[in-house]
Amino acid sequence: MRDNDKTEQEGQMMHKPLILVLLLLPGVLGTASAELYLEAALESGSEQLVTTYEGDNLTGGGGVKLGIGIQQPLTSDSTGFRVAMGYLSDTVVAGNGRAAIDAVTLDAQLIVASGRHRLGVGPSVHFSPRYSDRVAGYPALDLEFDTALGLVFSYGYQPFPGFEIGARISQIDYSNNSTVIDAGSVGVYLSNGF
Repeated sequence: MRDNDKTEQEGQMMHKPLILVLLLLPGVLGTASAELYLEAALESGSEQLVTTYEGDNLTGGGGVKLGIGIQQPLTSDSTGFRVAMGYLSDTVVAGNGRAAIDAVTLDAQLIVASGRHRLGVGPSVHFSPRYSDRVAGYPALDLEFDTALGLVFSYGYQPFPGFEIGARISQIDYSNNSTVIDAGSVGVYLSNGF
């Protein structure tokens, strides 16, 4: 078996238990108060990986993120937590090639609410982030990083129930045997809130 095939199988095996936990968590907590959580975010990463002649950048930890999970109010809607599985990806295309980075994510945040304001903090896991580029005249480059653990802070505002707009900061590094990149980010998100 080739190393790439073995790594891919290990990554798939690691994702299955987490997806199962995410699907079973509402039943464990009691379905009466657990709610569906949906999120769309735009992230700007810390470390530039590629810059095109047109000025487009590809950064570690940056891109568009879509997430789905659950949220659970804990005490009369003033505190709660959110757990969401997501997909973060970004691509740049230039006249001589393209580059892309992506990762499956899992965020878990303790949320403290005050009126329409929400503050959150918790761990963020990025599973087997991958970077690739195809540039004319250069060998193809494919890097798979180890699963990374980081921290995320968020602030959300709910102009009306069921809609939240917010900002977040995350700190996380991607690494493998030969490379370490800063994949921390600053971003904005929209969600259904609670």
